[in-house]
Amino acid sequence: MKKILFILILISTSFSFLHAQNKSKVSKKYAAVISFNSFGTGTPSDKPLRQYITKFKKSAAISKICADKMGPFGREGEYKLGFVLKELNNNQKRRFLSGLAKVVDAMKDKGNAELLLSQTINLKEMNERATTEIVKF
Repeated sequence: MKKILFILILISTSFSFLHAQNKSKVSKKYAAVISFNSFGTGTPSDKPLRQYITKFKKSAAISKICADKMGPFGREGEYKLGFVLKELNNNQKRRFLSGLAKVVDAMKDKGNAELLLSQTINLKEMNERATTEIVKF
């Protein structure tokens, strides 16, 4: 009987722990979010963004910058890139975000890209098809 009670308590505690972990992943705060939008022609190329990040990493002597890729959100592959920027110090963050704004403004070959700063995204509000994956630049 004591073994059964112990097992029930252990299972109950495990479920409580898992529930607490899921609650913490409901929303996430990003220093910057780039939204890739389409107007019937697909989303813009991320090539200018990748080039900018490569140059920035080299100039700041950083090995990687990570982002969460969230999507797809629409029929034409709309998605978002969320940058936490924990790899950067405050000065590097300011420089990165300033350059990022210039690059994103120029991304208009197909659709457009929009930069949003200091955004919290509720992951539960994403549509059923949308997933989140980590992208390393």
